Formats: sequence, structure tokens, C-alpha cells
Amino acid sequence: MWLHRKASEGGFRVVSFRISQDEKLIRQSAIRRNDQTHKLELFSVQFDGILQVTDPDRFLTAIRSGIGSGKAFGFGLLSVAPVRE
Repeated sequence: MWLHRKASEGGFRVVSFRISQDEKLIRQSAIRRNDQTHKLELFSVQFDGILQVTDPDRFLTAIRSGIGSGKAFGFGLLSVAPVRE
């Protein structure tokens, strides 16, 4: 699964999660290249859950850089907060 693969690369592991939002975004004329207009399709998913940091340095890099391929469009960003019991 995408989230588990990104977790491994990002210095954390997924303890639990749920998908709180998912949506396919389509922009019919989003990209212009060589005098042509191209359609852009993105699939947005919001995961809410608990993670455990396994490598603090890689985790900080993931926080700073994001984990998704669509970062230019605001995708792959991480918002974290401490677990409250």
C-alpha cells in the first residue's frame, strides 16, 4: 500500500489509520505544453491515524519535504501532533 511504502521511506511506521476523505480531481485544461492543453487528474486521499517514528532524521526530512508526488499541488503534506491518551 502507498502509505506503508511512504512510511518506510519516511522514517515512520503506520500504527493505525482511517481514510477520512478521498476525491478524484480533474482539471480539463490544467497544463499547457507546446501550444497544447492537457487534462490533469489527481486522486486526493486524507489519512488520519497514529504513526510511530522509527528514524528521526528521515522523519524530519519527510515533514519538511512531504511524501507525495503531487507536492506542487499541495498533496503529500504531513500534519502531525502528539498522541493524547
